[in-house]
Amino acid sequence: GVLTVSRLKEKVYATSGEGAFGGGQPLAAHLNGPVAGSNEEGTFSGDEALLAGRTWTLREHAKATTATRTILADRIVLRGDGSSSASGHVSGVEKTKGGEDLTFTSDRAAASKKGYPARLDGAVEAEKGQMTLSAPSLLISGPNTMVAEKGGKIIFKDKDGTIERDRKSTRLNSSHTDISRMPSSA
Repeated sequence: GVLTVSRLKEKVYATSGEGAFGGGQPLAAHLNGPVAGSNEEGTFSGDEALLAGRTWTLREHAKATTATRTILADRIVLRGDGSSSASGHVSGVEKTKGGEDLTFTSDRAAASKKGYPARLDGAVEAEKGQMTLSAPSLLISGPNTMVAEKGGKIIFKDKDGTIERDRKSTRLNSSHTDISRMPSSA
């Protein structure tokens, strides 16, 4: 059989699980998978899911998809306030209005409710169009702006060849080929 958890605009299906609700206590559940669900923001799935109040923690083969972003990871946390985080072999795709998707891999990722700012940490590789950025830490402050906060390497490929830049801190605006150094206060 299939276990179904429904509340407000959220519906989650699992193979089995256990949980508690009522008595003035927050909803709590441990669901075994595969687990698949949907809410106002999008869809999510994993081999196992924990629910504590308004926060879902997806474990093993976790995936979360919104209209503009897909994240795969070992562990994804979807908080009731709309923010999220992921850890363990994180990879993702961010759809942008310009038509060039941003793809990335990292050890950890976190995003605010609106998706920006988003932070990637640990062996970050990000690619958009003809640009590739490798860094230990990356802040994505908008759909076209990335900041390598702890140093990194930018590779820009164009019709004339490849240009590499190593910087202590680098701002990459994908709508321009201009690469500039961030002030030390950034």
